[in-house]
Amino acid sequence: AIGMSLAQYDATAQIHIFQYLEEIPSKLMSNCDIAFLDVDFADREYTGIDVARQLRELNKAAVIVFVTNYPEYAPAGYEVQAFRYLLKSELSSAFRLVNRASSAVLLFKKNIPNSGGRRHSSSAFG
Repeated sequence: AIGMSLAQYDATAQIHIFQYLEEIPSKLMSNCDIAFLDVDFADREYTGIDVARQLRELNKAAVIVFVTNYPEYAPAGYEVQAFRYLLKSELSSAFRLVNRASSAVLLFKKNIPNSGGRRHSSSAFG
């Protein structure tokens, strides 16, 4: 579904999955278009909110989506300009959300001169 959605815009996607912040190359964070983050990083001293803060420092334009079981962290998502906060129990709506987030990224890149071509990257952290 995501591939078909992107194909209509002549765009491609790369999907990267990481379990820990230490595994994520800063270059990928700088170039990421969409990041799906969990709030809970088991046995770590940081949260997905902390990861989002670091991502936002490196990449002001990234679309951040939190996917988690912890709704009490939702207000912190405003601090990092999260696009959406999706509960894991609502994952059935994830494909619609990915399509909307992809459209937001493509619209943003279309309106910015020299946005760097048509390759887009989505990452999942957590």
